[in-house]
Amino acid sequence: MKFLALGVALIAAALITSAEAQQFTIVDPPGAGKKSGTGSLVLGINAVGTVVGYYLDKKSNYHAFVRAPDGTYNTFRVDDSDTELQAINSVGAVAGSTFDINTITSLAFILNAKGKITTFDPRHSNIVYTNAINNSNAIAGTFYNPSIKPIAFIWRKKAKLVTFQAPGAFGTEASSINDSNTIAGTWFSRKNIASGYLLGEDGTFTSFAAPGGGTFGADGTYVDGINAAGFVCGSVVNTGGANPAFLRDADGTISEFNAPDAGFGGTTAYAINTAGEIAGAYLDDQFVAHGFTRDADGTITEFDPPGSVMTEAISINDNGVVAGYFNDKKGVSHGFLRTP
Repeated sequence: MKFLALGVALIAAALITSAEAQQFTIVDPPGAGKKSGTGSLVLGINAVGTVVGYYLDKKSNYHAFVRAPDGTYNTFRVDDSDTELQAINSVGAVAGSTFDINTITSLAFILNAKGKITTFDPRHSNIVYTNAINNSNAIAGTFYNPSIKPIAFIWRKKAKLVTFQAPGAFGTEASSINDSNTIAGTWFSRKNIASGYLLGEDGTFTSFAAPGGGTFGADGTYVDGINAAGFVCGSVVNTGGANPAFLRDADGTISEFNAPDAGFGGTTAYAINTAGEIAGAYLDDQFVAHGFTRDADGTITEFDPPGSVMTEAISINDNGVVAGYFNDKKGVSHGFLRTP
């Protein structure tokens, strides 16, 4: 699950560039609702530009969808349950969740490139999120037990499902995984202070905290993305003010930044590609969300799709194509692709 951090702008050597050349493609699967509270959301994109997400129909039923680069859609529901897709890898395997609103429970699943669906359900789980999938079909995610305690997991076909917690943590979330099977995520202390972490395939656990993070409940460092080189991005929360996004290099160096037009709401970096380009969102002075990209040199470009009154840029592939969603003035959600 992705959350936008709140805070005050703290910008470090970033420039806004012209967005005139960018092109937007609206992603609205057939059947997506056209009234407030319905519509479509894009949550993931792979190397060739295939995107995944879900849409709500006119009756607010959830349907998963895959949109190919040629614009064709595959929509489905697993066992006729409400279904979301949350991630896709470069070979076309997708990961998602099904859920029952009435019982507040869900199951996780993977749909491989051959069309086979495998479901899995962590023990003692209520809600399950499959946040990321790498090119070996390893899935990283988070489930919540009946006490709403977050527990991280990794699922692999041969190794099945393994759950884990950071040492001494009250709860742990797994947000992303790269092709080296390094997991990046967030863990929470008994006082609910958030810290970032990396968990290597060999079991090496590295905890870190951005310098701007606060020390009160729900403050701290929140991790969202990791790339092939081990660079990590996310957001920093401080109840006293400055809530920037952050980038952690492979050597452990952490830099914080904000979009130029970020207001008290601050900035969140959701995803990072192989080149070090970041996609995310910021809140302006009116707490309205807008999308942005940040190049490896620190240059920031802010953007909104045409007709948007709220934009979330969630994912970015190695070609710099950004995927996300926006709301129009009627409160209908639409997925989008932004080609630089």
